[in-house]
Amino acid sequence: MYEPQTGKNELTNPEIRSELAAFQQVQNALDQAYVAPSARVIDRILDYSKHKASIQS
Repeated sequence: MYEPQTGKNELTNPEIRSELAAFQQVQNALDQAYVAPSARVIDRILDYSKHKASIQS
């Protein structure tokens, strides 16, 4: 899917065109996906690092 579009438009097999369209939709969704840790996870990491810092001091 990350290859140049050359040749894809010339496909005449409807089954292959349909499959490529489905892959293209998945690719677009993945490209637009944004993943971030929840606030709870960030707070736990910060609490852990504070605890480690106080032990090492």
